[in-house]
Amino acid sequence: MKASHAIAIGFLAWLLSACHHADQAGMHNPAQTRIDGVVQELHAGSVETVEVLQIPPNTEFLIRVTPETLEKAWIYKTAVRRIDSGRLDNLLAVLKRARVEQVATGSDIRSGIIFHASSNDRRLGAIYFDRTGRRGAVDNIPASFGENLFSHLKVALSMCE
Repeated sequence: MKASHAIAIGFLAWLLSACHHADQAGMHNPAQTRIDGVVQELHAGSVETVEVLQIPPNTEFLIRVTPETLEKAWIYKTAVRRIDSGRLDNLLAVLKRARVEQVATGSDIRSGIIFHASSNDRRLGAIYFDRTGRRGAVDNIPASFGENLFSHLKVALSMCE
């Protein structure tokens, strides 16, 4: 009986270890993988324009605002073209520290940050936030974000030369 308990405990420890290593490799977190892809594109100098779309948080809707709705019905839009080195360094630092978890359901989106390539205006990725800045989506993957990601991104993008 004791031997079977030891085998079961050993198997459970091995299984938990394997799951931990798979999660560390990003295999189970496509939202984090997409953020990491944007970081690589920024580092490679492939990002030319960053668009910030917003709907004021107190605006009422009858339905949940999705990323697609935000892109069609935004109220405020700001574009940062030709990202200078200061903004680039800050964006890289913020996004490298970002910890994103995929969640089951989407949020009521109010802001979005869209990254476009320097060639052909190709879309490289987008991060969307709800009123709190703690939930949203990465591209179309519902996600939750670590504290202050949204506020840190706003500061990084508003930095003056």
